[in-house]
Amino acid sequence: MRVFPAVLTVLVGCFEPDTSRIQIIDDAGANAGTDLSSPQPDGGNPSGCAAGGQAVGAAWACPGKFTVGHAKDLCQTGFTVCTSALGIDLSKCDVTPGFYAADAPGYDGGFPDLAMCGPDPGGSNRDYFGCGGRTANVSVGKNACKGFVKVLSCQPSSGWDCFSGPSIDKTANNNNSDGVLCCKV
Repeated sequence: MRVFPAVLTVLVGCFEPDTSRIQIIDDAGANAGTDLSSPQPDGGNPSGCAAGGQAVGAAWACPGKFTVGHAKDLCQTGFTVCTSALGIDLSKCDVTPGFYAADAPGYDGGFPDLAMCGPDPGGSNRDYFGCGGRTANVSVGKNACKGFVKVLSCQPSSGWDCFSGPSIDKTANNNNSDGVLCCKV
C-alpha cells in the first residue's frame, strides 16, 4: 500500500490556494479587510486622508489648504478631524513636514508658549494644538491640550485664519504643507 503516499504527494504538490479571498479577523472579531494585494501602513488601516497623507499611529496627518467649514474635507469618508492625541504617534507626527491641527483650539494672550486649552474668549490670540515638523509660528506649550503640546499661532503670518470663530469648522488654512489630523469615526 505504497500508492497512497505517492498520490498524496502529487495532490499536495499541485495545491495552490487563492489567497486573494482570505479575510483576517482580529481577536475582537472585527474584519480587518480582504484586500491583501496592496500593503497599507499601520496595521492595514486604509488611508484616513481624502488625498495623500501620512499615517501617524491610529490617525493620519492630512495636508492641504481648506476654507472655513471645510477642514473635515481633508479626511476620507469614515474619518473626521481628531479631537485628542489618543492613539496618535506624536513622535512620528513631529517629524512629518507641516503642522497638523486637531479640533483642539486654544488661546495665548500674546504668548503662544503659554497657550491655554479651550476657545479664546477674546478672539484675538487663537491657536490650534496638534503636531508636525513645522517650526515657524509653532511653539511647544507649557500647557498640554487634549494630549498635545505643540501649538500653532493662528495669525496671518502663519497662513491660518481663525478670526471667524474658535473651532476647526470656523478656521481656514492657506498652506498646502499644513493640514489636519484625521481619526476614524
